[in-house]
Amino acid sequence: MPGYSSLLPPLTIAILDNRPMFTSGLKQALEREAHSVLEASDWAELEEKRSDTPLDLLLFSAHACSDQQISLPLDSFRLHNKSCKVVMYGYRNPISSLLPFFHGRIQGYLPETFTPTDLEACLRQLQSNQLYINTDLVYDLLLTRLADPTKKTVILSRMENTVADYLLKGMSISKIAELMNRKAPTISTVKKNIFRKTNVDNILDLAKILKPQ
Repeated sequence: MPGYSSLLPPLTIAILDNRPMFTSGLKQALEREAHSVLEASDWAELEEKRSDTPLDLLLFSAHACSDQQISLPLDSFRLHNKSCKVVMYGYRNPISSLLPFFHGRIQGYLPETFTPTDLEACLRQLQSNQLYINTDLVYDLLLTRLADPTKKTVILSRMENTVADYLLKGMSISKIAELMNRKAPTISTVKKNIFRKTNVDNILDLAKILKPQ
């Protein structure tokens, strides 16, 4: 995660994610800012590595978890780590289901494709003892509230809408990445999320969903 820069005091941070390539980049970015970072692929490994070390912040991925798979271990973690701030990222269930987690379970949320700017803004907000909600989440929630409840509406984030527009124009992943100043794997992930949300597996069907005649 190049470009991350912060003037925050050093923190002890745990990253809970079973994708080593992702966590490696995130860890390096945080360590460059003098934060102490440990990685774990699951809750059991986190407890084993953490031992008695008090944590200031837990960053954990919910990209492949049901709400129950999130809430049960998180509640257990909170019982013994009351002062630790918790930030979740990559939640893939209906966005309205995310809000209850802010009632005592998490203090912040980042999208799966969060940027260094998002991360820094999140850490600053938490340092001020305020909840952090990424702007993409606010956008999604507004769309959800405004959507006609009698219709099945596809809710895409701003980034997903932008990528979808480029895909419908026939652009390749590499071209979209270049235009948006993002990495190709990031755009590939966004494309997969778009297909999942719209329940399609090709561009032609996507066009029928997003641009009906």
